[in-house]
This record gives sequence, structure tokens and C-alpha cells, in this order.
Amino acid sequence: MNDAVRPDPDPGWCTTHFIVHSHRILVTIPMNTWVFIGLTAACLTMFGFLPQIVRMYTTRSVHDVSVITLIQFTAGVSLWAVYGWYIGDRVVIGANIVTLA
Repeated sequence: MNDAVRPDPDPGWCTTHFIVHSHRILVTIPMNTWVFIGLTAACLTMFGFLPQIVRMYTTRSVHDVSVITLIQFTAGVSLWAVYGWYIGDRVVIGANIVTLA
């Protein structure tokens, strides 16, 4: 790769290497606090009900609800609302505020 094409090393950038068909591919992406909040929100909401599913499977009961699941999901939705506020997306803000209500 031509060095003139690479961005200057900066602590705000995350460099990731991939190996595809024996070729090394260098991917540089911006990584800041807001990207981290967005990624964290996505992970928390995507896997929000996993603790509940595990509990239902291990106890063979659907009568008890995992508090960890509710906390994790609430945290994820809250972070989505904050992220939506940051990027100025009213749909993201509104959808997540309604979800919290």
C-alpha cells in the first residue's frame, strides 16, 4: 500500500488487519466515543434477551424473568437514545424513548 494513501497514525483511529485469500488487507476506521456508544448500544440490544433464554433453558421454566436481561436491554436502549441525540436522528431518539416508556 502506498504510504501517501494511509491516514496519519492517530489515537482516534483503529487499525484492523484482515487476511483474505493469503492477502493482507489493512482497514483503518475512525474510533471515537460516539462510535463506541453506538456499537455498545447495538450489542446490548442485539443480545439483550440472551440471559433470559439461557435462564429459561437451564431452569426449564418461563415463570421467572432475569433481572440482568432487563438491565442490559434498558442500558442498550438508553444508549441508543443518547446516540440518536448525538447524531440528530429523531427516528432513533423517538423509537428508543417509546421503547423505554
